[in-house]
Amino acid sequence: MIRIMRPRSKIQLNYVLECIHLANTWCRLTSHKDELMAAVIIDKNNMLIEYDILARGTPEYVIFDHMELINRSISLGAKDVTLLHNHSFALYGRLSNDDIIALQNVNKEARKFNLRINYMVCMGGISGQIYDIKNEISVYENKKLETINEFFEANGLSRKKLKKECIVLADALDSDEYISRAKVEKAMAKVAAVAEETKNDPTMYTRTKLDKLFSREQKIYYAKPLPEPRFQEKVAAKPVAKETGKPCKIIQLI
Repeated sequence: MIRIMRPRSKIQLNYVLECIHLANTWCRLTSHKDELMAAVIIDKNNMLIEYDILARGTPEYVIFDHMELINRSISLGAKDVTLLHNHSFALYGRLSNDDIIALQNVNKEARKFNLRINYMVCMGGISGQIYDIKNEISVYENKKLETINEFFEANGLSRKKLKKECIVLADALDSDEYISRAKVEKAMAKVAAVAEETKNDPTMYTRTKLDKLFSREQKIYYAKPLPEPRFQEKVAAKPVAKETGKPCKIIQLI
């Protein structure tokens, strides 16, 4: 993996078009000059667990480790995965026969672990193809990406709103920013470390995880709590001295 993204709060994805909309918002694959492979990982209740960029290739092809995806998904308690792929210099994304055969083999392997690879989305600059892996048919071809985005804008899932929900846990995708090979390797090592740390906890570093911290018996604050309010009786001659808040624990997530 080269980028790990999680939602701040709960996001339910019931349809493949919602997966495409989220993917385009959090990391628009068609804006990259190289081919990428990405995955939207979902639990049994269709709640988003992660959106991961699995691999970056060349302008002609991309290679990814399907067992890394399967192991990651299983460790997070996932039930469904939608794969996304871009054809970087094509206006109309369409899967090749080799792509389809490879996907069917990946799905067969995933089914051994009770995991489903439902769809493969191939995106071009203007439109793309949605391939139903289970039924081996294209459920939608040449659907304009902007039309999909316009639909969700009209239904309250604007890009601006959805983008705020994205937490990037680790990133080595934008390797153009790294001048030296050493910096690239350092970024990749960070992704690997975060992947290992979060592999069994789908709520780590998300708002859901913080909610669990706040629900403990011992109350935890981000900062110093406000002093308790004091009220004076009307007959009181002397005002009550203002109290300052007591020191409290601060939790910092690194």
